[in-house]
Amino acid sequence: MTQATRWRRDCAQHRGSTAWSGGYTAVVRWPALLTTLLLATGACGGPTVPFGSLEGEPSGDSTTTEGGEGSTPECPQPLPPDWIFCEDFDAATDPASRFFEFDIDPAMEVVDTVGASGTSSLQVTHVLGEVGQSSVSVAFGRNPAVTDPDPPQPWPNEDFDEVFARVRLKMDEDWPDTGPGAFLVMAAYGSSDRGEASRLLLEALAPQFVATPSTCVAPDGTLACSRDNDPAQTPLTALEGRTPLFSTAYADAWHCVEVHMKLNAPGGADGLVEVWVDDVLEVSQAGLDWRGPWQDYGINLFQIPSGGRRGDSPTVFRRWVDDVAIARSRIGCESPPR
Repeated sequence: MTQATRWRRDCAQHRGSTAWSGGYTAVVRWPALLTTLLLATGACGGPTVPFGSLEGEPSGDSTTTEGGEGSTPECPQPLPPDWIFCEDFDAATDPASRFFEFDIDPAMEVVDTVGASGTSSLQVTHVLGEVGQSSVSVAFGRNPAVTDPDPPQPWPNEDFDEVFARVRLKMDEDWPDTGPGAFLVMAAYGSSDRGEASRLLLEALAPQFVATPSTCVAPDGTLACSRDNDPAQTPLTALEGRTPLFSTAYADAWHCVEVHMKLNAPGGADGLVEVWVDDVLEVSQAGLDWRGPWQDYGINLFQIPSGGRRGDSPTVFRRWVDDVAIARSRIGCESPPR
């Protein structure tokens, strides 16, 4: 790690959500004079900012910070009212303190060399012939699988029947025309052993993804699954996207994927699933019965699996995930208001 990166992280840790990009700066915690001096001299690792250019005033051309591709961390502070969670991997905070699960595994790690918005992202490494076992997940709302006394769990007393989640994805420049396997999951956990009442799986075994909504609620309304990925899950449909997201043609560039999961009213069949790629609606299916009459919990988990490997490919290749956002309403691919 370079000294400049250490300064950026130290500054980010102390100043809260101060960010620089093209001279736009939002000062949150540090005393005004100290913050002004540090930003004006470039001591925080960003571009120098003229005096009087604080609190969101422009001060020059856009600048990309050292070590990454983006120029400004994605997550606004405070979060917009409809947002549940946001992580851009640019803060100095230990990721394990932000996620329900963050497996310590070389297959998934935070790196400060690639970023969609700031300078860091979650790197997923694929090895020829190996199927990934790691995952990063966000628990939110009431969730029976959360047992820690003080877990990272936004809105722990609320049930969410409708959730949107957005990520940015980038594949290695030599990514082959093949999918990584499972790459996004949204679910409603219904038991402490992680039985899923409802699940939306995004998986790619080819360049295009397939979205599979499924249920694990018996006709009498009881939970029929006793663990995640339980084979008792019953697929409701399979929806194939049009964009060859995991292809050589789409590699080495950031793309935005947003999923929308809406549970049915208990006993009804008015559920919905939607998926956008780069703000274009790829799949949409209404009239889903996600859960029958079951209503013990709402949607309460979002997961980024390490996935598996399929097809011919280089021995090792990588993809990156950044700017994870979860909300009650459509998020979109544009940067949020600051």
